[in-house]
Amino acid sequence: MKKALITGITGQDGSYLAELLLDKGYEVHGIIRRASTFNTQRIDHIYQDPHEENIRLKLHYGDMTDSSNLSRLVEKINPDEIYNLAAQSHVGTSFEIPEYTTDVDAMGTLRLLDAIKESEVKCKFYQASTSELYGKVQEIPQTEETPFYPRSPYAAAKLYAYWIVKNYREAYDLFAVNGILFNHECISENTPLITRENGFISIKRPCDIKKPKAKGKNIQQYLPENIEIWDGDDFVELSCMTATRRKKDNSDFECRVINTRHGSIKVTNHHNMLDENKKKIKAKNVEIESKLLHKEFPQSKELTALSLEEAEFLGMMVGDGSISEKGKGFFSCNDKKIMEKFKGLWSRVAQGTLTIKNYNTEYGSSKRASLIGNNSYLRYIQKEIYTNDKYKKIPDRILNAPENIQLSFLEGYNQADGLKSNPCTYKFKNFKTNSIILAQGLIFLINQTTGQDFNITFEPDENYYGYYSINLLSPVDNSKKEDQVKELAAAGAGQREINRKTGISRDFIRKIENGGHAVSEHHFAKSKNKVKKIITDNKQPEWVFDLETESGKFMAGIGNIVVSNSPRRGKRFVTRKITRAVARITKGKQDKIYLGNMNSKRDWGYAKDYVKMMWMMLQHDTPEDYVIATGETHTVREFVEAAFKHVDVEIEWQGEGVDEKGIDKNTGKVLVEVDPKYFRPTEVDLLIGDPTKAKEELGWEPEVKFKELVQLMVQSDLEAIEEHGDI
Repeated sequence: MKKALITGITGQDGSYLAELLLDKGYEVHGIIRRASTFNTQRIDHIYQDPHEENIRLKLHYGDMTDSSNLSRLVEKINPDEIYNLAAQSHVGTSFEIPEYTTDVDAMGTLRLLDAIKESEVKCKFYQASTSELYGKVQEIPQTEETPFYPRSPYAAAKLYAYWIVKNYREAYDLFAVNGILFNHECISENTPLITRENGFISIKRPCDIKKPKAKGKNIQQYLPENIEIWDGDDFVELSCMTATRRKKDNSDFECRVINTRHGSIKVTNHHNMLDENKKKIKAKNVEIESKLLHKEFPQSKELTALSLEEAEFLGMMVGDGSISEKGKGFFSCNDKKIMEKFKGLWSRVAQGTLTIKNYNTEYGSSKRASLIGNNSYLRYIQKEIYTNDKYKKIPDRILNAPENIQLSFLEGYNQADGLKSNPCTYKFKNFKTNSIILAQGLIFLINQTTGQDFNITFEPDENYYGYYSINLLSPVDNSKKEDQVKELAAAGAGQREINRKTGISRDFIRKIENGGHAVSEHHFAKSKNKVKKIITDNKQPEWVFDLETESGKFMAGIGNIVVSNSPRRGKRFVTRKITRAVARITKGKQDKIYLGNMNSKRDWGYAKDYVKMMWMMLQHDTPEDYVIATGETHTVREFVEAAFKHVDVEIEWQGEGVDEKGIDKNTGKVLVEVDPKYFRPTEVDLLIGDPTKAKEELGWEPEVKFKELVQLMVQSDLEAIEEHGDI
């Protein structure tokens, strides 16, 4: 097992890097400073009690200003890789405490390198450098060859650290590299999502929204337009989709089915699930009895119109019908009454007739009706009831129809393909299908109509496609059944007569007559969010998808499981300062925000993208320095505009320089002002990195762009206020 030592593990990048390395099977050691408060909020979700056995995350007290402490830790831990992320990294503060900044950022790096050299520990060393090295910009964009011109004590200290890394690499043959970081902050392709476009609800899989090009790149990214995803609380914008060709030799990309009573989802091992307390847990760490976050379904609106008979006909076709792309339709059923009912519906809905023949299947003889006439109608509904890869689904017209229309569809489906032999007295008992998208649609309709509770079970078959069994629980209050039994028994009816009149089971009748009482909750209805089954699915998808939503979470799979992630930027950094203020202003906890240089331009990227590149640099055969950036630049003003836009506030600017103000266009209220105290003594106006070398040599590219980053950060702060009251 590889061992890694991370300085600055409680910071934004350190916490993300620790997650990444733990997922890759590392034993991770982190250095934390002794303080009056235990500042580990960013790693609480991965913290492991040191008293437990076989833990892989271990924390040590230490300080970058103490060389003897660092030397002891390097010798004791004997790491394979060291990531030096610790720093006094606030540029403005470095002007106030320049000596301390230099001691930590410059000399601290030297102390670590010297500890490696003197101990003769064979390890690789990563130094988190910074785009602030470029300072007074000499060329645009900045590359690994661009001359440095630091403009702050922080940047000057980092410049020393940069060169001492190169010096020790060349003088002592250490594997030591610099990553020049610019400012920064998976589900199966068949996973059902509840979407909304132009107000209409649909159930789609990622591959239905955008099918990856089979001969295209292994990573393909899309920016969908006008598509919203249900996240359990509201419909939120789907801002980005990334399709990755599943890496068959990487266990992180192996898919597993996680099955609770109220949900079933196929995810990669490294996908972030949420437990019932909204804490992240990797899919591979989910266990039987784990409790996952579940949310409510959205309520559909009456946006479409069709007759009860057409709805019932469509339900029967989805249940046991089939239609070719050319409009040839068939319906299979051995029940004469149901076949006669179907014949009448086909005649009234489309003025068609039937030709019925017997034919043999692997399950025995069956009657199949050919639908004669109105092929244009059949071609139309063929597109409604099938996905592009020929799986059955619920037509969008039904999903957006009134409740009585949805109920008529379910009745048609139940006649054709529902469980009817069960002695239960209620109508809808069980649905079973191999179409994951149909299964979610059926549960959605049940939720909109009868409101029955349900129990989902994934059942793999010999071909490993699997079936989804949806057991629908009684919609009847058992206490009412108890009263009914008592009333009939008091009138002199025996158990058989009560059973015959009501359909209530004789076991239940006997229990009541012997002095028992009805259970208020069905035994299957308990522990709805508890994991009951985990299967490593042998039918692995070719593509897996990462989704970026406006809220940072979304409902996925069959049922109502919610998955999520969120960024972790410190409150003093301008990006976090802005998003935190926007969230607090939105919640009425702050009036306005004060900022410095609104014209300052930066290359902002996503921390998860960047820590992956840190790791990739230490897996390279030779030590090289790289620029880690997005290649895009935006002003602080643009960041402010994007952050407020996320909460539906349009900012209008008035004035210039220190008199500039950002005003809510709708209300006229001043939300942003400039305060000269936030200007640096020497400003850096434009930073934009060129990540070409990282792309060409290591295959690294940033996945999250500016717009998605701002949305993630604002939504994260909004949710934090909801959960904690303030931030």
